[in-house]
Amino acid sequence: MATGRLYQNEGCYDFVNATEATIASGEIVVNGNVFGCAIRAIKPGELGAIQTNGIWELPIASATTATIGALAYWDATNAVVTATASTNLQIGYFVKASASGETTCTVALTQTGIKAAQ
Repeated sequence: MATGRLYQNEGCYDFVNATEATIASGEIVVNGNVFGCAIRAIKPGELGAIQTNGIWELPIASATTATIGALAYWDATNAVVTATASTNLQIGYFVKASASGETTCTVALTQTGIKAAQ
């Protein structure tokens, strides 16, 4: 019989900061198709944790409008959430409506790891 061993609980994973700058607490980290936020500051070369679920307040593209339940995407070029799929990484869904001109939005992160059709 095949068996498995729990490595980590769902919702976060270990991450080594391979950059030369400290990753701040709450800073957005995109690792391949995995989107999350640093739980605490992670110094260069150190091991830290990235939270991949939960409800987060994130920066949003200023012209974005979204209703509750609309899919949320990460626009890596502009470092903002958008409701536009394009080639952006799907990160979750809006849990609070967003109107044009707002600077932040409220998103429930889900790890679909799905890029929109290119």
